[in-house]
Formats: sequence, structure tokens, C-alpha cells
Amino acid sequence: PGETVWDVGCGTGSVSIELARAAFPGHVYGVDSNHDAVELSLQNREHFGAYNFHVQEGEAPDVLNRLPDPDAVFIGGTKGQLTDILKTVLERNPTARICLNAVTLETLNHAVSAFAELGIKADITQISVSESAKLGSSHMLKPQNPVFLIAGNCS
Repeated sequence: PGETVWDVGCGTGSVSIELARAAFPGHVYGVDSNHDAVELSLQNREHFGAYNFHVQEGEAPDVLNRLPDPDAVFIGGTKGQLTDILKTVLERNPTARICLNAVTLETLNHAVSAFAELGIKADITQISVSESAKLGSSHMLKPQNPVFLIAGNCS
């Protein structure tokens, strides 16, 4: 509560809105370069009354220079600019907490490498969900795509 959070690659704002609820009376700044996603974020902000969620359209890391310094950053998409985004975060607040998600092994590898290059200790969590499906008279679990969360802090 009370912190400033960036959501880089915020998409439709679902993570941003949850962050806004947790950060209130702080503020969440969502950034996305996709105009349609930004429009959906704005609609979702109105629908859920998350008025401490502010949406910026543009490319990271450039648009990050218009935002207040972050206490925490969630990275949902980077368009290949992860290292530059992380450098910007660390320049603005070297003790910011950082978390990003990865759905591919290549993104996971790139994130871990970028964290190491910048002196950030990476804590990796793999999350998976399975749904039940009928198999004859029994039930089996069908796995969904796993997601990796990579969290770090320089302090």
C-alpha cells in the first residue's frame, strides 16, 4: 500500500488492476505499445474503479522516463527490450523489486541472463495449472502451459 508500481507490457490491464487494489493509496502505471490493449486497459480501469491505475501508450523503455520512480515493477512484455528496461528501472530506483513472467524457455533464459548481467539475484518460480478431464469412468489432470515468474532485487 502506498507504493508506486510500474506494469511494463500491461496488455489489457488485468495485472495492473490487481496491483492497483494492493497498492492503494499508491499508484500503478501501466505501459503498453498496443493501442487496442491500452484502450481495453482504460475500459477495465473504469469497469473496476481502479482510478489509481494510469495507462501510458508507448514503447518501453522510452515511455518509462515520463513516470514517477518505481518501488516495484512487473514486466509482462518487453518486445525484446528487457535489458534496457531493467537498466532504466535500476537507474530510477536501484532497490526496486522486480518481477517478470515468461511463458517460453527462451524468455526465461534471457531474463536470467539479463538479471545476472545487471547484478540482480534471480528467484525463479514455475507455476502450472491442470484441469480435470473425464477419462472413461475416471478423471485425469490435463496440464496447461506453465508460466515462470522471475523475481529480483538489487539491494
